[in-house]
Parts: sequence; structure tokens; C-alpha cells
Amino acid sequence: MSRLRTVLRLRELRERQALGALGRARQELAAAEDVEAARAAAYADRPAPADGVGLAPAALWSLARQGSGALDRLAEAGALREQAGAAVDARLAAWSAASAAHASAQRLDERQRLAEAAAAQKRADNALDELVVLGRRS
Repeated sequence: MSRLRTVLRLRELRERQALGALGRARQELAAAEDVEAARAAAYADRPAPADGVGLAPAALWSLARQGSGALDRLAEAGALREQAGAAVDARLAAWSAASAAHASAQRLDERQRLAEAAAAQKRADNALDELVVLGRRS
């Protein structure tokens, strides 16, 4: 196997690996978005004090603490979603670079194949010319 074909195969493998990493990153982003949506729903569904009803300080403190905890978990989920989004962007850039390198190697391989075919045709033409010349001499 020629060196160029080896490089082409390696670049193809790197492109596939980068595409797989991009797919996994997109799955992680979708999971993070689901977690964030679930936590936003939990925050929206937290109990609220009834209007016009006086609550004891301990009950108010408990409600405030529940809301604060739910808000903290929502913020944490949002941060995780942002990280997952950044990971998708990084993986997309890596796949794009790997894809461009693979395409470049493919073009170079195609040019080499064409050059080899042209050289083979030239050798065949020269061999035919030699046969014609030898035929005239006999």
C-alpha cells in the first residue's frame, strides 16, 4: 500500500472518529436539554403560598428554601447545557477539520491515480511504437 493510501485511510478513520464524537456530543446536549426542561418544570411546579393565608415563619422559610434549591438546580442544569453546547461546537469544528483533511487526501489520491494512469498509457504507447518500429525492420 502506498504511503498516500495509508494517509488517506488514516484521515478517513479520523473523520469517522470525529463524526462519532460529534454524535455523542449531540446526544449529551439533548440529554442536558431534557434535564434542564425537567428542572424548569419542577421549578415552575413548586408550591406557592396561598393568597390571603398567613403562613408561619417556618412554613415561609421552607417554601423559600424549596424555591431556592429548585432555582439552584435549574441554574446548574443550564450551565451543564451550555457546556454540552460548547462541546458540540468543538466537536463540530474537529469533524469539519477532519473532513476537510480527508477530502484533501482524496483529491491528492485521485490526482496520483490519474498521473499513474497517464504514465501507464505513455508506457503502453511507447511499447506499441517499439513494436511498430521492430515490425518495419523485419
